[in-house]
Amino acid sequence: MISSFNGNEEIAQLLIANGANIHSKDKSGYSPIHWAAFNGFANVVKLLIIKHADLNAQSQHGWTALLQAATRGHLATCGALIAGGADVNLGSNDGWTPLHKASANGHIEIVKLLLNAKANRHAEQQAGVTPLFLATKNNHPAIQALLQAA
Repeated sequence: MISSFNGNEEIAQLLIANGANIHSKDKSGYSPIHWAAFNGFANVVKLLIIKHADLNAQSQHGWTALLQAATRGHLATCGALIAGGADVNLGSNDGWTPLHKASANGHIEIVKLLLNAKANRHAEQQAGVTPLFLATKNNHPAIQALLQAA
């Protein structure tokens, strides 16, 4: 968990080789792949993918590694997770998807990546909020244009 959080690929490899459980979770339900994604450590994410980490593991709040990486703008990490098979439409318990978070935070390259991977541009968060609404509200006109394109 700590080596993933800190992006220490060499230590992560050593620990995994010696039996570390890549599926372990902290008290909030976050696993090593969550923490590597949260901090944008794409190489550690790739290592965990190779070792068969659950790319769609959800925390107690329903957060996935992809949701964390998209929220924080980690393009290479998002790309690795999507290439590994992460579900681009899997949302949190309250309905936030990676596309919602990337749209809200102005991460245009991640929005493009998610749309190319068939993210649902019409997904609604619990309150009925869509990615387009968030891009509009937060004044991201280029993202608005992407989301409005057919």
